[in-house]
Amino acid sequence: MNLLEVPREVTSEWHLQQAQRLLEFDAGREQDSVLVYAALELRAAVERTLFELLYVVREGEISDGDIA
Repeated sequence: MNLLEVPREVTSEWHLQQAQRLLEFDAGREQDSVLVYAALELRAAVERTLFELLYVVREGEISDGDIA
């Protein structure tokens, strides 16, 4: 499985999907490096969600142009 077959995006959904792909790649072997990368992707998803939430609270809305 090629983990980088999908171009990187700046959305929390992409980070969640990448973490899921990494965990599927690990397939229960609990390889440290794969689990660390999955954890980093999950952290990025949480940070991105928090950033977008705080942006909406401050600005009132978010558009596609604001994300990129």
